[in-house]
Amino acid sequence: MSPTDRCIIGVISNVTAKGAIVRLITDPDSRMPVSIAGLGARGFMMGRGDGTARIPLIPDKYTISPGDRVYAEK
Repeated sequence: MSPTDRCIIGVISNVTAKGAIVRLITDPDSRMPVSIAGLGARGFMMGRGDGTARIPLIPDKYTISPGDRVYAEK
């Protein structure tokens, strides 16, 4: 979690005695359940491996705009 922006930047994928490995949400193997604030739309955020992530397969009935808040789900 980012200490200043209160946002998730990755998840811990492995822990050892000397540290931990964090898989960034932009990693191509990353897949995280999310919801889009105020819309009730849910999906999976998937890393693209180029420093970005996307949420595919959101139904067309939702109007999503740049800057909309995305929340991690359990």
